[in-house]
Amino acid sequence: MEQNTQNFSRAELTQLLRTPAGQNLMALMQEKHSAELQQAMALIMAGRSDEAQRLLSPILQSPEAQSLLGQMGGNHG
Repeated sequence: MEQNTQNFSRAELTQLLRTPAGQNLMALMQEKHSAELQQAMALIMAGRSDEAQRLLSPILQSPEAQSLLGQMGGNHG
């Protein structure tokens, strides 16, 4: 299975999360992984985005998340 490992700027991420697939991804994250999502957001706000990415990476490899990521923007970086 191809992995969607994507590196987005904040502006790109904000734009992607406004799409229907992005909103569905956030809903999935909030429903199933709210603690990890909150921790990742705190890490990002503290300038520790690499740690946030490592925290969320296993979650984003789920089939549901991969499908939504594919709908959001194809392959980045």
